[in-house]
Amino acid sequence: MAPRDSRGGEESLLRHAARAAVEAAARPVIVVLGAAGDALAPQLAGLPVHVVAHSGWERGIGSSIKVGLECLLALAPAVDAIMLSVCDQPHLSASVFSRLGRAYRGSEAVVVASSYAGVAGVPALFDRTVFSELQALRDEEGARSLIERDETRIATVPFPLGSIDLDTPAAYQDYVRQATGR
Repeated sequence: MAPRDSRGGEESLLRHAARAAVEAAARPVIVVLGAAGDALAPQLAGLPVHVVAHSGWERGIGSSIKVGLECLLALAPAVDAIMLSVCDQPHLSASVFSRLGRAYRGSEAVVVASSYAGVAGVPALFDRTVFSELQALRDEEGARSLIERDETRIATVPFPLGSIDLDTPAAYQDYVRQATGR
């Protein structure tokens, strides 16, 4: 089913992901917008988030990660860790973010990733000690490459429904149609 807001109405995947981070008490919440950012920003109205327009989004996800991390460090220079997420997972929730945080606090891991469909991926939490590795990502390289770099330093949190990601409007419509039977 399409993500629902607190009143039971349908909400965009973007707002859904941002709201989940806010509800998990993650602070600050930074949303990096690229393509159509001006049109998407109003979907975040009323949420306590920092919106960053990333004009170089076409360079790749790694460039967006670096822009978000730069903003985080400007707002909270002493932060211990960063959680990275995408907005195309309809089953993302505050609970997923909270479980990542608990696993981080309860382990020696410097990376805590979500596990689904036999992989470790986002959302994921990265300790400050690996910020330089995030900053060194190639523009087209995502966080998974860092997650997979050294399995001895990661912990995982089950998020089986994380394997459902909706990368296109058509995929979203198919998902909603299947979920609602319409």
